[in-house]
Amino acid sequence: MNRTAASGDWIAPAGFDPDVRSPRVAVDIPADYTRMLSEDPSLALRWRLETRAIFAQYLDAGYRVVDFAEDEARTRGRAPADDYQT
Repeated sequence: MNRTAASGDWIAPAGFDPDVRSPRVAVDIPADYTRMLSEDPSLALRWRLETRAIFAQYLDAGYRVVDFAEDEARTRGRAPADDYQT
């Protein structure tokens, strides 16, 4: 549901569509955020702010985080969320 772009060894946040309303959405999150925080703090901050906006919006809309899966090959994790109000 959120877009990402390559940024050196990392992925970078590239925006999200705040109007997505499907029963299940998934939010991509960079792998090894702790290392990113020490090696590229400005990119880590961008991720923190974007994921905060995404989760705040969708949790307020009645979604809940139901899982987390790592995708090491794509250097990211994914947090699926279900809309429990529908």
